Amino acid sequence: MTIKRYVIDTNVLISAILLPESTAYNAYIKALDTGILLASSSTLAEYSEVILRSKFDRYSSQERRQIFLIKAIY
Repeated sequence: MTIKRYVIDTNVLISAILLPESTAYNAYIKALDTGILLASSSTLAEYSEVILRSKFDRYSSQERRQIFLIKAIY
């Protein structure tokens, strides 16, 4: 059986964490459920820098975003 592999853009990951009812979140969950996520080290570095910006505090707590970040990396 072939394992599906997905690459998700940083903007999609940001939308997925900030908007849990969004298409981006649904795509992220579907990718996790049906295959594996692939990301370059530069994409993960960009994601970790962007997701912790204070401008996103009104959408999601720092703690929730950090947990999502840890799950995205591992």
